[in-house]
Amino acid sequence: MAATRTTRRPTAAGVLAVVTGVVAIGGGIAIVLVGGSMTGLQFSTWLAYLAGLDVPAALSGVTILSPLLLGSLGAILIPFGVVSLTGGIQAMHRRHWRFALAGCLCASAVLPVLGLPAVVLVAMSRSEFDIGPERTREGYDEGP
Repeated sequence: MAATRTTRRPTAAGVLAVVTGVVAIGGGIAIVLVGGSMTGLQFSTWLAYLAGLDVPAALSGVTILSPLLLGSLGAILIPFGVVSLTGGIQAMHRRHWRFALAGCLCASAVLPVLGLPAVVLVAMSRSEFDIGPERTREGYDEGP
């Protein structure tokens, strides 16, 4: 069995996935807390009230989006962020290639600018990941 050359690709992919995971978790929590209670025109009406502007009575209770809709968006972002964060950590440790790839795919669903390069880097560095003691490398494409 030939020794595999280690590169910085999994580490870079892991960093991108971890950053995306932290952003997704933080954004999801913020959306659940703020967006779930106040949405659409309610937020702009609230800001106008704080600024001391006159708010028309017709706009005082108007909402565009349901708080449930934004709350559910935040509730979707949080698990994507958790999977992205843990998959990025697995990529940095070069363990569990499939879970690292799943984390990078979740990162690309949340923030494609960071997630897509992470997916490419993890896919290109498959041979650098530990496969596990119970499995052998037979059947895996080692590449050139």
